[in-house]
Amino acid sequence: MPYGAAVQLSADGTGVIPVKTGGLPIGIALSHGIHDYTTNANDQKYLVGQPVPVVKRGNIFVVAGGFW
Repeated sequence: MPYGAAVQLSADGTGVIPVKTGGLPIGIALSHGIHDYTTNANDQKYLVGQPVPVVKRGNIFVVAGGFW
């Protein structure tokens, strides 16, 4: 799951998954580390089984669908 993805609870309610069509978003997956943009590494995501911090309220600034 990529950092910044909208998430919903999994079917069993014990985890989170990216929001599916018709799903109920509960928050945004927060990045927990630093990414080095110069190496173009594919490390901006959580692996299966990793804990995912979820922002449920507050202010979040995002760019949707592209770059500035």
